Amino acid sequence: MLLKASPALSLLSSGGGDQFPPSRNSSNLLFPSRACRGSTFSVRAAKGTNKSLTGIVFEPFEEVKKEMDLVPSTPLVSLARHKFADDSESAINDQINVEYNVSYIYHALYAYFDRDNVGLKGFAKFFNDSSLEERGHAEKFMEYQNKRGGRVKLQSILMPFSEFDHEEKGDALYAMELALSLEKLTNEKLLKLQSVGVKNNDVQLVDFVESEFLGEQVEAIKKISEYVAQLRRIGKGHGVWHFDQMLLHEEDGVPVLRAALPRRERACRLRAALTRRERGTMFAMPIHRDAIDNRIELELLKWGMNYEPPAPLLLIGGDEDYLPIVMELVN
Repeated sequence: MLLKASPALSLLSSGGGDQFPPSRNSSNLLFPSRACRGSTFSVRAAKGTNKSLTGIVFEPFEEVKKEMDLVPSTPLVSLARHKFADDSESAINDQINVEYNVSYIYHALYAYFDRDNVGLKGFAKFFNDSSLEERGHAEKFMEYQNKRGGRVKLQSILMPFSEFDHEEKGDALYAMELALSLEKLTNEKLLKLQSVGVKNNDVQLVDFVESEFLGEQVEAIKKISEYVAQLRRIGKGHGVWHFDQMLLHEEDGVPVLRAALPRRERACRLRAALTRRERGTMFAMPIHRDAIDNRIELELLKWGMNYEPPAPLLLIGGDEDYLPIVMELVN
C-alpha cells in the first residue's frame, strides 16, 4: 500500500522562496535545516481534519468496509466465495465428470479381468486400484469446489464397454493401451483447467492443480507406458500370466529376477555364492525364460520349496529355454 501525501501537506524552502503559498486553513511548523545554515523547512497541515500523523499506512477498519459491503446476507449464497470466477467453477465441474468417467471405465476393466474365464487377478487389482484413485481425484475436486464457494454439479456418465478382448493384441495389451490413452486424455483436461485458472488470474486454482495433480499425472503416464512396452514384448503367450503375477504382488516387496548380467559373470557369481554355503541354505532350480523379471515365489511353490525373504537371487546360464536359478536363503 502506498501512502499519498495530502494536497494540504508541503515542504517549504525559506531560501528559495515560497513555492507553495500558505493556505488560509493551514498552520505551519518551522524546523531548522541541518544541511544549509540559515535555512528552514516547514510542514503545513490542513485545518479542519481530525487525522493525526501517526506513520500508519494500513487502516484495516477503513479498508474492510468495502469487503463488509460484499458479504452476502442471503442464506443461499456462499460466504466463502472470493475472487472465484464462474468459468473456473464450471471447469472444475467438467473435470469432476472426467475423473468419474475414467474411474467408471477402469471399474469396467476390473470387472472384465476378474471373470472366472479370464482369471487375471493382477490386472483386476491394478484397474480396481486405478478406479478408486480416479474417484478419489473427483472427490478432491468436489472438496475444493466447496472450499472456494462453488456449486458441485454432477453430470451424466457414459456406460463403458464390457468386453475388452482384442483379436490381434489380446486383452492385456489392449486394456493397458486404453489406460495409457485415458491417462493422457486426463492430463490434457487438467492442463485445460490450469489454463482457465491462468486466464482468470486465479493463482490459488493454478497452485491446486499443479501441486495436486500435474506431477502425479506425469508419473502415471510414465508407469503405464512402461507396462505397454513390456506387454508388447511379451505378446499374448505365457508371459501375460507372469506379468499378471507381477501386478498382483507389485506392492508386496517381493524380489524379482534380473537377467541383465552376462552369462560368464553370472557363473562367477554362482561360484562365489557356493563358497559361502555356511551363511545359508542353497537351492538350485530351473526356471523358464518367460519368468525372468517377474516374481519368484509361485515358481518356488511349483518345485515344492518354501519362500523366505530376503532372498538374493543368482542367475546362471542354461539351455535355450530354461535357466538354472540358485537362491541363497540368508539367515
